[in-house]
Amino acid sequence: MLAPPQPDGPQRVALAVAGEPLVEVPVTEAPRRYAFLLTAPEPLVEGDIPVTLEASRLAVAGDPRSLGVALAHITVEAVRGPPLPALLREFWAVPFLPVGLLLLSVGVLWLRLRFWLAGVVPAGVLAGLALAGRWLPDARLLLAAYLVVAVLLMVAALGLQALLRRARLLWPDSDRRAWRWLIGIFLVALATTFVPTVQSDGTGYYAYLRSFTMDGDLQFGNEYRDAPFRHSPDPDKRRDTATGHQANPFAVGPAIAWGPLYGVAHLLVLGGQALGVPWEVDGYARPYVVLSMFTSALSGLVTLLVCYQICRRWVGPPVALPAVVTLFLGSNLLYYAMREGSFAHALSTAVTSLYLLAWLRLEERPTVGRWALLGAAEGPQRAGVRGDDPDVLAQCAAAALAVTDLRAVAGGGVARAGSRKT
Repeated sequence: MLAPPQPDGPQRVALAVAGEPLVEVPVTEAPRRYAFLLTAPEPLVEGDIPVTLEASRLAVAGDPRSLGVALAHITVEAVRGPPLPALLREFWAVPFLPVGLLLLSVGVLWLRLRFWLAGVVPAGVLAGLALAGRWLPDARLLLAAYLVVAVLLMVAALGLQALLRRARLLWPDSDRRAWRWLIGIFLVALATTFVPTVQSDGTGYYAYLRSFTMDGDLQFGNEYRDAPFRHSPDPDKRRDTATGHQANPFAVGPAIAWGPLYGVAHLLVLGGQALGVPWEVDGYARPYVVLSMFTSALSGLVTLLVCYQICRRWVGPPVALPAVVTLFLGSNLLYYAMREGSFAHALSTAVTSLYLLAWLRLEERPTVGRWALLGAAEGPQRAGVRGDDPDVLAQCAAAALAVTDLRAVAGGGVARAGSRKT
């Protein structure tokens, strides 16, 4: 079944058996298979058992027809008893709730809590999901998926902790080992999640680069009209300037950051053409997009390494490493670095962290060179990686001044954990 969304949410379908309502489900706008477990009414009656599907009339602008949902086919299968293979398959069906509850029991035992909690905690969580499902029926599968992901992360963290305790060579007791961990985690994330695409707001950011290099101007009308990217920017943001050209409300900073690898991509395209590869020198060929978005992915690595250096001013490597990894994997930084690189978020986070590190280093030991580095770190912010980055500068300044005040209260002595300042 499928149906377009309605003004008040998704279209809903009600299922009834022999006139008795059974369930009401939301229908997505993409084709999807829906499975229902039906039981024969009591008492049993002879003849056919009517099964009805009902949906309210769709509100489709400009279409006077009485439409409900699109239904491809209905299949009825008699279930005489759940065979063992069918039960086992449920463990591997989305959202993998049985596996999540089993792993939750394992986690309780791994934490060396009381044995009986290995049964009580999963049962309580399952009851909580059931109650939440009554209040939020459309979010039941999503809540179950969140639970499974949280349990997987907990068990993975416990397993990693146990591994590090037994394999001391992996324990991040030095900056060198911690940096290896950070680079390794970044490479795994890159290999498993990197999707180089330009879309939505990214079309506006990318337009600077493509228009300047291919057209030799900063007139974006053809970029907005001809770009082979999904989801053009919001039409409300597309207005003409006083000179009659297409305005670009997005900042120029990302285009500057993408420029070096975009230039490498241009050389690759020219070389590919000489070898017979059907690439167009148009700024839209695959190498242009891949290498430009790879710059945004690399900004995620920059954020990891720089934030680690910031954390090391207060804690040692065993604490700084998981803190920074949690920032990368637990926030939307991973998403914007690997999946939505055409947005400015990942680049903005990198330059802001660089600015904060430069500020802290200047506060620790003011020198002409560190003043110069602070100015260099502020440059990308002023170039406009994102429109609100100057506000972030003020927040960084306030944070650094707060650190200064804390050190003064403590007698001038929050020393950097470790033996080396960088």
